[in-house]
Amino acid sequence: MTITQMRYFRTVCQYMSLTKASRELHVSQPALSMAIKEIENTYGLALFHHNANSLAITEVGTVLLQEVSTIIDLYDHLETMLSDHILEKNYVRVGFVSMNGKNAILTMISEFRRLHPEIQLFLTEDSTQELYKALDCGKVDLIIAEKKPEVSQKEWNDSSLYRHKKLEKIQMSFAVSAMHPIAKRTFVSWQDISKLPLVLPDKFNQLSKTVQRELEASQCSMPKEVYYTTQISTVEQFIENNVACGFLPTEIIEDNPCICALPCPPIMDDWLYLVYRKDQHMTLPIRQFIQTAVDSFVLNKSA
Repeated sequence: MTITQMRYFRTVCQYMSLTKASRELHVSQPALSMAIKEIENTYGLALFHHNANSLAITEVGTVLLQEVSTIIDLYDHLETMLSDHILEKNYVRVGFVSMNGKNAILTMISEFRRLHPEIQLFLTEDSTQELYKALDCGKVDLIIAEKKPEVSQKEWNDSSLYRHKKLEKIQMSFAVSAMHPIAKRTFVSWQDISKLPLVLPDKFNQLSKTVQRELEASQCSMPKEVYYTTQISTVEQFIENNVACGFLPTEIIEDNPCICALPCPPIMDDWLYLVYRKDQHMTLPIRQFIQTAVDSFVLNKSA
């Protein structure tokens, strides 16, 4: 199956119309139809149900679409790297979590820049789930994140896919504006939290999932007013200005006199890791970044 056939197939799936897909691809409709039939005939697959005036993708076609999309994205990524001559450069591509990784990444970048100013860094900030996808697809070389979501600690320690190094304990606290009526409380329960407007990372972030799970376990529903953002600075601003309450790394709360931390039931008991795949090609810049990260946090702990 060629990359052209893959593009044809994905575009037909996008429009569910040979006519619209042919216009998008700038090829004739008969040529496009023949390309799809060639895939079906070659591999003995039925990719579409052909109705009177429309197409409907089959179950097999849906599975193929997922695989094809991954391959096309990787192919396009490689094309970009080649055309931009990135392969000729010293570089490391690092992803970090929006909510928990900023202090860690700042520490590492500062030290790495000092030690290796000749190496270029490409940084990606995203949710834990999206970072693991990027790592698995080869779009980043390393990530700074919690353990992979929905994986037990034992499975994580015995992982056949990933190598990981502990960096620092994740310490999240429930935070409210110093002007909030409950700012002087000595404790808030999940029942209390369910009645307050919240600002949280995007719905796929591990913290947001944990909040929802803990509320459900306490037989509480999510608050009626919930704001989602991918930026930790937005979370801090919403809390500081008394728009909503939320969870922040403890050190951010300690540095902001307009925000108070309130004791609450434990929210996260996890570590921040430096993660890379075991099948990752370990270039010298990648090895140097790993070493810098490990040395930085050992030094911090002994300081």
